Amino acid sequence: MFAQIQQHSMKMDEWLHTRLWDSGFPDVNEKLSLNCSMEAEELPVLYSYIDAENWTLFTTRRVFHSYEGKADFVFVAEIFKETQSRNFKGYGGQRVDFIQLETEEKVLHICPFETGYASMGTLYALSSLQRVLGSDTIYRIWARRFAGRDV
Repeated sequence: MFAQIQQHSMKMDEWLHTRLWDSGFPDVNEKLSLNCSMEAEELPVLYSYIDAENWTLFTTRRVFHSYEGKADFVFVAEIFKETQSRNFKGYGGQRVDFIQLETEEKVLHICPFETGYASMGTLYALSSLQRVLGSDTIYRIWARRFAGRDV
């Protein structure tokens, strides 16, 4: 999974708020560990930590997130569709955007992420997890949306 993210991501050394867990900032890793109750066999993969109230952490089972201080999580296997990503590339200098992940029960999970090159980490973390867990809905949606584009 880490290899998939690294293979498809560019300029990782320029990412400001997004990191693979193993190369993350120790203070951010500690804050996220305290905010996210991971199970023993659940491993953190990648995070986009904008600030203390806005962040997203991908693990091997769930997407933990906080939007405007409201923290929650969704199991990757429960994600039915991605309903919104307005400015993935960060046009106009926009540094942060949000993905809305929706479950079949119509529960929305708002997940902040860093735009630009770092957004590829978010895209491939989510799509890789979906594929590994046998639920590649997000991967198919994004593959159609960005087919043939220089993302």
